[in-house]
Amino acid sequence: MSSFPRDISAKIQHSLAEFSVSDVNSGNRDLLGPEASWLYDYAYRNVSTGGVPMRADLEPNDMKHLLPDVMILEPEIENGSLADIKIRLAGSRMTSFYGPVSGTSLRSLNNATVVDRGFKCVAAVLASGQPVLGHSVKMSADLPYFQVTLLFIPLVDENGKIDQIFAHFSAAPERD
Repeated sequence: MSSFPRDISAKIQHSLAEFSVSDVNSGNRDLLGPEASWLYDYAYRNVSTGGVPMRADLEPNDMKHLLPDVMILEPEIENGSLADIKIRLAGSRMTSFYGPVSGTSLRSLNNATVVDRGFKCVAAVLASGQPVLGHSVKMSADLPYFQVTLLFIPLVDENGKIDQIFAHFSAAPERD
C-alpha cells in the first residue's frame, strides 16, 4: 500500500480517470487489494448471506494493519435523501492524504470530484444495503496513473438501519 503526503495528493488529477461504482461481487472482487479483501472477509465472517454487519462486529485490535487506510462515515438523511456525509473517523494515511477531516463533512475535502465520487458510493450502499466498490479506470495510456480502489461496507445499528459505513481506501501507482 502506498502512502503519499498531501502534496502528491494535490497533484493527482482525479478527472483524468473514469470511476466506476458497483456492488462487490465475484466478477469484480479481484479488484480489491489484499487488505480490502481481508477486510471484506472479516466484516462478513459472522453475517448470514445477504445480511449486514454491525459496528460491534468489527474489532479495531483485529485490524490494526488497516486502520491508517480507513474511514467511518455517517450518512445524514433528510426527507429520505442523502443530504450529507459526516466523516466520523479518518485513519492516519487518510488524514495525511486529505488533511484533518475527522468530525467534518465529506464536502470539506478539497476536491469536488472526490466528494462527488464519495457521495455516489455512499448512495449506492444505502440503496443496495450491500458493500460497494469504487474503482478508478485509466483513460489514457500516455498519462501517469494511480489505481484508486475504495471498499464501502455498510454497518447497521441494533434496529437494522444503516447508520455507518466503514470505508477502506487504497491508492497505488500503476503496475506494469
